[in-house]
Amino acid sequence: MFGRKNTSETSQGASARERVSRRLQATGQTIAGDRGGRIANSVSEAIGCGRVTICTDPTCVDCAPALPDPSSETETFETIRYTADVVAVTPDGRVLLIERAHEPYRGSWALPGGHVDPGETAVEAAARELAEETRVRVGPEDLRQIGVWDRPGRDPRGRYVTVAYLAVVPAGTTVLAGDDARAARWWPLEALPLLAFDHADILRSAAVRHGGHLRPTA
Repeated sequence: MFGRKNTSETSQGASARERVSRRLQATGQTIAGDRGGRIANSVSEAIGCGRVTICTDPTCVDCAPALPDPSSETETFETIRYTADVVAVTPDGRVLLIERAHEPYRGSWALPGGHVDPGETAVEAAARELAEETRVRVGPEDLRQIGVWDRPGRDPRGRYVTVAYLAVVPAGTTVLAGDDARAARWWPLEALPLLAFDHADILRSAAVRHGGHLRPTA
């Protein structure tokens, strides 16, 4: 009778769809997860009413091009490096800076800081870098977070995100350059040199958020 589909053909179609579904799953694709139904449409065109022989070899070069390649829809990822910096100040209005021994900004003054090592938190890295570069030792519990700086282009080496911390240490604390620092010294807040990276912005933010520790004394 016209308008009625043969039951055996219908069951064959369903069986064929199941075989294609298994083939797709073997290659990391699924009909249910198909965006826009492209894979499902291709499957429907391939199997028709179920009388077409379905290849079950996922490496078949004749059949594979008939199915859309989901890997063509990819995301772009950026390598982001994680660092920590320290604004170390004294009650008499001085801030601790290091002279960079390496590029970028070799010979420029900057805040102590560096990369967060595997297994470290940012605050632990901040305390470690401060000790390595200046020999000033504080515990992570003595550091107060100022903020996060993540503007693209802030570091010429690539994408760097840094967490900055404030440390208040006694006036007259002895410093000694080490690690990546050529020199380390206390600078009066009212007579700072030009700073590398965006460290001047970090100092300004520290002054706004923790101004009581960053005002020069008479």
